[in-house]
Amino acid sequence: MIKNSTATEQMIKYTEFCIKKKLPKSFKTFLKYFSNGIFLFDIEPILGVGNNYKDTPCGIVRLSSEILPFDKPCYIVSEDRFVNRKDLIAFTAGSAQYMSLDHWVFFTNSEPLDHEYKVGYISQSSGNIVVLLDNFEEWLNILWVNNKDEDTLLSVFHALYPDTEQRDLVLQIY
Repeated sequence: MIKNSTATEQMIKYTEFCIKKKLPKSFKTFLKYFSNGIFLFDIEPILGVGNNYKDTPCGIVRLSSEILPFDKPCYIVSEDRFVNRKDLIAFTAGSAQYMSLDHWVFFTNSEPLDHEYKVGYISQSSGNIVVLLDNFEEWLNILWVNNKDEDTLLSVFHALYPDTEQRDLVLQIY
């Protein structure tokens, strides 16, 4: 795993200004102390911050609607409700295992402590959130636990749904 340079506070503030949302404290810590965007475990393309795409190998944090331009509200399957797409901030650049635009987002329609938003997985086919986790730390922990041995490479979605039929069902039906 080749680590990119780290983010500065100025780069983070610039991105927060552009997306008009605060990023979670845990994500900012990741960017400042580990890497400003990285193809983590060669399986999760984590977006970085700043105004120069050369500063981050996987792209820059942005509104989810810039990745998947749906003109309808986003349905959250597990909560059986809709959310405005302007409240969804992408922190991954797609699915490396599926070579798709499925991606993870911060669900910013609330103001939790330290902006530790829930995170959701958006299906490219439906544009809906098909998986919801408590926060970025939970997401990162799932990634770490399932890749620390480096024998297999599992994205967080694949770790949660190890069976192909189950993954396809989740992505296609919802």
